Amino acid sequence: MKCAEFETSISDYLENELDSGLRLVFEEHLLSCRECGLLLEEVRGLRELLLASEQPVPPGLVQQILDRTAVEKPWSLWLDLVRPTFAPFLNQRFGFSAALMVLYCILIVNFAVPRLSAMSFKDTPALLEEEAQGLTSQLDKTWSEIHATGQRWLARLELLKEYVYGRTTSAP
Repeated sequence: MKCAEFETSISDYLENELDSGLRLVFEEHLLSCRECGLLLEEVRGLRELLLASEQPVPPGLVQQILDRTAVEKPWSLWLDLVRPTFAPFLNQRFGFSAALMVLYCILIVNFAVPRLSAMSFKDTPALLEEEAQGLTSQLDKTWSEIHATGQRWLARLELLKEYVYGRTTSAP
């Protein structure tokens, strides 16, 4: 138990409202921490002094104390709505993964749309159409190369099949 937890549990300890497990931890801390022991004795002495006084509490005193000590904080968009919403995400692990995701998206955009950075608002529809036709012809050329390569591989497979089957049929 830490000293701050000890301080919040003093009243419950003195009124015997702590459960047995927490009471045991409280008493262990009391034996190991001199400052908390002194604080407990001071609070115990104050409670006894207050209980010994026979002056009645004026009516409304408790409410007046609560009214004067309770401070209403003004509503804040940041503190009341935005910060609690994003608080679970404000940690190192999330920040690192978000940075990696942004980097990944930038790389995808750079590789998938390489001509996007070369375009400007000054480009006219005619220039864009010309560029699209250039990209289309480049794509057609690449596709015909892929098709030709596929045809060459099919021809080689046919030769290999003839070689294998021809050899197995010509064997004695």
